[in-house]
Amino acid sequence: SRSGVGGTPGYMPPEVWDWGLWTPRGDVFSIGVMIFNLRTGKSPFNPDYRRSLDDIKQLTKTAAVEMERGSAEVKSIVRSMLHKQFLARPLVSQIMKDPWFQSQEQGQAIDTSALENLARQGQRTELYRALLADVAARQNLAQLRELNETFMRLDVNNDGSISAKEMREGGRR
Repeated sequence: SRSGVGGTPGYMPPEVWDWGLWTPRGDVFSIGVMIFNLRTGKSPFNPDYRRSLDDIKQLTKTAAVEMERGSAEVKSIVRSMLHKQFLARPLVSQIMKDPWFQSQEQGQAIDTSALENLARQGQRTELYRALLADVAARQNLAQLRELNETFMRLDVNNDGSISAKEMREGGRR
């Protein structure tokens, strides 16, 4: 089966709209949308919650997003998380080291476990993530899409992971 556009409009990154390509940096984009929503009380790509699907798609792909409220630190990290080019977005490990996540508000350290849990949801197996990260660092989108399609073809039962049995059977095809 072939991967395509899938996810919640307004949370899906531009590369999903364009190529059906989900990467860990796409999850970073989605988390950036959530933080934007939590800090401003509105969606960055559907601020009045009345936009059409086509409007949301177009805004996600083109609109420059600026938070009206929040510290300079949160504005900076959200801006980087919502970057239109996925290779320009930070990795989760970089986000966790950002000054905003290391700060304290009202004497309470920010609990980053929720972000860590969100980042793990929906991600592929360790092998897939390692392969995708390696390819993403060196290859173009066409090759990433091909890798995603190969993974989808190997993942016969569509559980988001490739078992040893699926890998052996896929190697025989």
